[in-house]
Amino acid sequence: MGKLKYALLRFMQGRYGTDSLNNFLLYGSIVIYILDIFFIKNFFVSLISQAMLILVIFRMFSKNWIKRQNENAIYLNLTKGIRRYFICMQKQLKDKDHTYFLCPNCKQIVRVPKGKGKIELTCPSCKTKFDRKT
Repeated sequence: MGKLKYALLRFMQGRYGTDSLNNFLLYGSIVIYILDIFFIKNFFVSLISQAMLILVIFRMFSKNWIKRQNENAIYLNLTKGIRRYFICMQKQLKDKDHTYFLCPNCKQIVRVPKGKGKIELTCPSCKTKFDRKT
């Protein structure tokens, strides 16, 4: 077992591996494939799923780090707002004593205690004032 692991590590040395874009493409490919099997049953949908999987494998074994990092940075920049919203919702579900709001100007997450009624908040990073009900 040790030799196989060592050989795999040597093979992957200098290759890009996985990142957020690869994870998104892989999970998206799996979801599309499952939908195609049970509900859609269309050749082109299956082809899209397989193309996404091939792209994941290509990106994982690529030795061109700079291009893959740039692609991932573009993906992260495009999904920044969606990810920030879900992080805020996740914090809101875990923390029962505080309410979380996004600053309308800079999108910074602002935490305030629950049960204070209507209050005026000041963003700690951009100093924008806005009213919210807790």
